[in-house]
Amino acid sequence: MRLAALLFVASAAACGASGATPVARPPEATSQTTAYVAVRAPVRDAPQAGSAQAIPSGAKVVRVEGTSVTVLSAGLEAAGRPDVRHDAARVLFTGRERAGAPFGVYESAPAGGGPRLLVRHPTDVASAAYLPGGPIVYSADLDEPPPAGAPAARASALFVAKGDGTAGERITWGGLDIDPTVLSDGRVLFATWRAPSDGSRSRFVLATVHPDGTGVALFHAGPASVVRPRQLPSLDIECVELPALAGTASRVALSWDAPAARGEPIVRERSGTAVGGEWESDPVPLAPRPRPQGHLSIVRADRAFGTLYCIDARRNAPGAVKARVRTMPPDGGPQRVLGDVPLMADGSIHVRVPPDTPIAFEMLDAAGNVVA
Repeated sequence: MRLAALLFVASAAACGASGATPVARPPEATSQTTAYVAVRAPVRDAPQAGSAQAIPSGAKVVRVEGTSVTVLSAGLEAAGRPDVRHDAARVLFTGRERAGAPFGVYESAPAGGGPRLLVRHPTDVASAAYLPGGPIVYSADLDEPPPAGAPAARASALFVAKGDGTAGERITWGGLDIDPTVLSDGRVLFATWRAPSDGSRSRFVLATVHPDGTGVALFHAGPASVVRPRQLPSLDIECVELPALAGTASRVALSWDAPAARGEPIVRERSGTAVGGEWESDPVPLAPRPRPQGHLSIVRADRAFGTLYCIDARRNAPGAVKARVRTMPPDGGPQRVLGDVPLMADGSIHVRVPPDTPIAFEMLDAAGNVVA
């Protein structure tokens, strides 16, 4: 994907961890649906609370309404991580046809009738969600190592696919990006592994990105790792907060208006509920909600460069007079200096950079010393 423009901000304060576009809060629903979609698996394979354990063989996605249970993933060897479309007319989930095959993305009607393949990716798809208009955003493994200290065997990224059975285009480059969900304003909210520069421990934080890969911004970075976000009818965000060491995870709610604040635990996370001889987890209400807003993309596939601009590079680098741009090869190969960019009088930068290339910035003072 060719990026014609990318907004880069020098600090979390500049990008505004709480700077989401204001959206009017809808009234709370006055009636609750009794139908929901969930995952059921043999009790012996019940996952641990908050873990990223792979979907076990025999797991299936079901619709539950009262005592009626309908299998939506019939014919698949394993399935999990369901998502319900905004109109509650379709359900998607990850699944595989046979043991050892990569997990893809499948779709079913709530009444069942056999799953349809939406995305076939060369590697395992971990989770997926509906974008407005038909595309699918999903996280999938990469054939490269994860960031240092990350709790995963391989790196992962977010992709956007058409939903026609083919693989999608990559839209994130954080190294370990998981658990995408679509917000009411059309942004994709996801968990990403971060190693902060302030010396605090590495952890999963929440970030947002537009479906075309632009506008990456920090959403929430608390003291503990947070994963599996989803938006509630109130517009606030619910996610799972993982303990630093062994312990029980908590499901917490983050305010839509101030997501940087640490959420208070709603309930201690349980991995599921025993139902007969099975274990039920990941319940998702089968109820309609407002359609997420669309997004007008500024990406130009015919451009051989991207335009990057920074609002104020001096915010975290007092005394800086220019920025040095380096490439950052993902395989750990040699870096290459692309050039130095003088700061404008207001501290801003406006520069053309190569597309599809990980880059980094160093802030330099007048003597050429790195100050950030």
